[in-house]
Amino acid sequence: MTTTQNERNVFIALYDSLKPHKDCHDPLLNQSEYIGRYATQEQFDIYQYGISPAVLQGGNTSIRVDIYAITPEELEQLDEYEKYPMIHDRFHTEIPGFGMAWLYVMSEGYASLAGVYQNPR
Repeated sequence: MTTTQNERNVFIALYDSLKPHKDCHDPLLNQSEYIGRYATQEQFDIYQYGISPAVLQGGNTSIRVDIYAITPEELEQLDEYEKYPMIHDRFHTEIPGFGMAWLYVMSEGYASLAGVYQNPR
């Protein structure tokens, strides 16, 4: 079954390790529509977590994100992959120059348990 443009009515903002060029996300986002690259408002902190960045709310850093149009089903698949809501939180945020998009950030509870705060980027 072919997905129509009207079904791709969810916007997701992806940064670094979440982008489709990474092998792990190719199957999840290979049908998504790339919208463009934007910078978020300055409201995040970035930490190093293994080989990937960990983004948390409440800081004063902007992050570069790529916006994709996806289906609600693809969002559910990403939720499962990102272990939302156990490891990551997902919230709607205003992306300057674009509008509203979902963005995953590491949950504060998980970040504390994993020792993420010890490795600022």
